[in-house]
Amino acid sequence: MNISAPQQQRQTTAKGEPFYLFRAAGSDYDIGLAKGREMAADILAAWDLFKPNMDAWTRGRPEETCEWLRRNLELHIPWMGEQIRGMADGSGISEDTVMVLNHYGVLWSGGGLFCSSVAVRETEVGPVLGQNLDIGSDDIYFVEELRPADGFATLSDGMAGMCWSPTGVNERGLAVASSMLGSPRREGARPVPRGFPFHFLPRLVIRHCADVPEAIQYLKELTPTIPPGGGYQLNLLDSAGNMAVVDKIEESAVVRQRQDGMNFTTNFSLDAELENWRTGGGETEPNHAARARNIMDRHRAAQGSLSLQWLIDTMRGHEGDGRLCRHGTEDTGGGGYSRLSFLYYPRERRAEITNGRPCCNEYQEFKLETPARGA
Repeated sequence: MNISAPQQQRQTTAKGEPFYLFRAAGSDYDIGLAKGREMAADILAAWDLFKPNMDAWTRGRPEETCEWLRRNLELHIPWMGEQIRGMADGSGISEDTVMVLNHYGVLWSGGGLFCSSVAVRETEVGPVLGQNLDIGSDDIYFVEELRPADGFATLSDGMAGMCWSPTGVNERGLAVASSMLGSPRREGARPVPRGFPFHFLPRLVIRHCADVPEAIQYLKELTPTIPPGGGYQLNLLDSAGNMAVVDKIEESAVVRQRQDGMNFTTNFSLDAELENWRTGGGETEPNHAARARNIMDRHRAAQGSLSLQWLIDTMRGHEGDGRLCRHGTEDTGGGGYSRLSFLYYPRERRAEITNGRPCCNEYQEFKLETPARGA
């Protein structure tokens, strides 16, 4: 693969610094072109990070892998293929490289992730959605505001070289957070069927759906998710206070709604049947269950009064094995590094994001300024 690119200053910033904000609008090719031109050095840095895993999966046949990925993308998500093509043209990096990079969740499901999210229907500032992304300590992250010609404008986290994101809010006030929902007994199954890469789901939702009911129906119709055993929990919250968690894996889409105005995800399903299938009849991973207990214990202690500060304290908390703010190898509870933390405010189309662990970094504010169409 040709991975050379023009010499360029990196745009992404180190932990604790102000985020780089990438903005683009227009056709999907134009959005990709702008990203490639501005972030070529960052794309190369991300490729260097993920390349060993990509090489192991493709087993020396990257061209065959890229052709399969391209055909699958053209069938299911053609607009993302256009962004990838534009990014390659803008950066001077080969399209195959950018294609493989975007599909790392299909080619290599990163282990040790412990992402947590908490949605609150009503605080003193309205609905708020919190998320800790435990995705490693590398500095390849930024904030992006996109206005595609075909789809809703979105504000989200960004990862260098990628056309997708695990969180975000759109111009209609729909916000999404997520936790991986893998099946240990099925991950890595070959051959991989055609379908929707699980890690693309949050971006698909905020690009195409106006509210939670639309998002639920949309996710039910997206089958199957790939790779086998790869899935997501999507924590959905909109400006009207509608909320739901959709556990989406392979052909399954289980919708759950707690009745107390608070939803959460911690990498396992609260649906007994799906969880039994996911684990192959085994036990839920102790850390996943511990974080769920921690959130529920904090909720009970609040006695129904869930303030914005309650949510911030929950995301920054270090309580026992169920801590939501995690420090990777320093964390004796096992795994995860809370590299980014988010607070999404659907009514204001606004986000607050920490560049680093939430326990020791302040939330930086960003707002989606695009007027809502048809609201």
